[in-house]
Amino acid sequence: MTGCQTVIYESGISDSEHLQIDWIRLYNLVNLRDAYDGVIYRSKPGSLGNAPPYFVVVIERAGETYAVAETPAEGNATYLVAEKMAAGSWLEMLELTKRDARNSGDRRLIHSGSNGSAHLKKINNALTDLITVKP
Repeated sequence: MTGCQTVIYESGISDSEHLQIDWIRLYNLVNLRDAYDGVIYRSKPGSLGNAPPYFVVVIERAGETYAVAETPAEGNATYLVAEKMAAGSWLEMLELTKRDARNSGDRRLIHSGSNGSAHLKKINNALTDLITVKP
């Protein structure tokens, strides 16, 4: 079983939900988890005001917590939470609507086209900007 399949299996996602999955988005999360030594969680349905669940990679760096929230459903953006810049924890931010989350410090990264590697690079660049200490 691949890393992505393991994440799906362990999350308890139903067979009917499998039909809606953009697998590239989930492979990207597995890549992020592995690259940043993070942990993947599945949100409850309705997170960020959305019906499909989000999958969240949580990353700890220098005492700070960062989260990348992605739903595999088309038409949804990736959300990046840096707890030090947000109005709450990543769990609290997922309870908000998308608009309220953006207004409270979440960063939205919109998928452009079907190139998964370009979006993964966008996420990595955004994480690097947040994690890098600025003088």
